[in-house]
Amino acid sequence: TNYKTGRPTMDEETIEKLLKKHPNEPLFPLVLSHRSLQKLYGLYGPEGLLVDAERRVHTHFSDNPSTFRFASYGPNMQNIPRESRIRDLFIAAPGQILGARDFSGIEAVLVGYFAGDRDYTRLAKIGVHDYFNAHIAHAQGELQEKDLPNLAWSDTDLATYLQQLKQRLQQSRPIAKMGVHMSNYIGSPIRMFQQAPLLFGDVAGAERIQGLYFDVFPSIRAWQHHTCELAERQGYIRSPYGVPHRFYQVYNYKKDPDTGGWVKILGDDAKRCVAYNPQHTAAAIMRRAIWLLGQQADIRPYLRLTIHDELLWECPRGEHERVDAMI
Repeated sequence: TNYKTGRPTMDEETIEKLLKKHPNEPLFPLVLSHRSLQKLYGLYGPEGLLVDAERRVHTHFSDNPSTFRFASYGPNMQNIPRESRIRDLFIAAPGQILGARDFSGIEAVLVGYFAGDRDYTRLAKIGVHDYFNAHIAHAQGELQEKDLPNLAWSDTDLATYLQQLKQRLQQSRPIAKMGVHMSNYIGSPIRMFQQAPLLFGDVAGAERIQGLYFDVFPSIRAWQHHTCELAERQGYIRSPYGVPHRFYQVYNYKKDPDTGGWVKILGDDAKRCVAYNPQHTAAAIMRRAIWLLGQQADIRPYLRLTIHDELLWECPRGEHERVDAMI
């Protein structure tokens, strides 16, 4: 029943409230998953993915996200799930080849930078997902403490060992990956479970993963808290490029029925203010890269699409190595 109208409903807000009260109820995640698949079919199905006479898709870029992140519409080409088969719909023209390059973990690198954690920034470049996955395996009894990766190792030794763990601990790696991405921007355990119910099993499983993440990387939680406090105190966060973003509801205040006092809880703007600097800085770096490539007359005609920090191109097969090296 809708909490506002009192009528039967399956809207997302009501389902999220019910999921908090009944975290182990299997119906609610299934409804949200089904709705996500319906949305994908509407966007990229036979009637959603429109093509021109040359069978090409044309998207429209916008500056709607307040963080300066890339966005596009008609269709949205920024959020095509990697796990779906939708990417298989996009193929190169005859005699052409598709290529792509992206920044390696750019937002994770920047999270470490803004958190003032050099170890985290280093791991983001080498393999932070696999480092955290090793600690998940250790917590689950699958990896002994002596076998955990050591930050005292050289970059080469650490990268080699993390690659070995990546092959060895494939089953839990998606859990580590989602735990890193969502926890960095204050994604709640409930939201993590909603996004991937099969990965976490229940809300308690997501809570354990997030708790372990902040135990392994306490600087991230400290940075989040500092950022929210700063945004509430001064009303804005300023990016390294000098661009301010104002936030109006970083915290909400809820009355404690036991003490009668007011309790400060994270508000609607909390996630946005924490995400602002990493996302804004990554987007600025990406725009500069695109601008520089656009100045190359022999590269510009091949550029096709940018998806956040990834650049996609289409070129003749014989040109691929040269274009790839330039990009």
